[in-house]
Amino acid sequence: MTIEVDVNIACDKWKDHGDDLETRLGFICRHVFNMLGIDSHEVNIDISILLTNDANIQTLNAEYRGKDAPTNVLSFPCDELGQGNLMAMADEIICVSLGDIVLSVETIEKQAKEQKKSFEHHVAHLVVHGLLHLLGYDHEEDGEAKMMEELEVDILARMGVGNPY
Repeated sequence: MTIEVDVNIACDKWKDHGDDLETRLGFICRHVFNMLGIDSHEVNIDISILLTNDANIQTLNAEYRGKDAPTNVLSFPCDELGQGNLMAMADEIICVSLGDIVLSVETIEKQAKEQKKSFEHHVAHLVVHGLLHLLGYDHEEDGEAKMMEELEVDILARMGVGNPY
């Protein structure tokens, strides 16, 4: 399996956080697939990550979620695959575009400072969170939220990132 992570930097402020963003974000995505056991299938997976600012993410949040405010991360799944369906379809498909993850540098910087965590660790958490959404995980109901949070904590711990909650 190959995982292609297309990173688009739409805000220069992201460059303040290193010139290896694509490498780091690709590592996080591959780690999630590894942890979920999806890596053993012959599927090519494409993920798009847009690194933007509060103004742009606020526009997307208003348009697609009806919330006229900036947020830290948005996920836009391309297909309703979910983890189970992706693994079941692995023998039938060659390439899957999972969707898009959008991150806002300003909100993430502010939250990282408020929560006394590193910017890098907060980004890692948000990418894991967004990718799980692309794979069909959700947190609308208490049981789903608990399962998703536990999965995030486990994935992040194996990357050396502390519990974000």
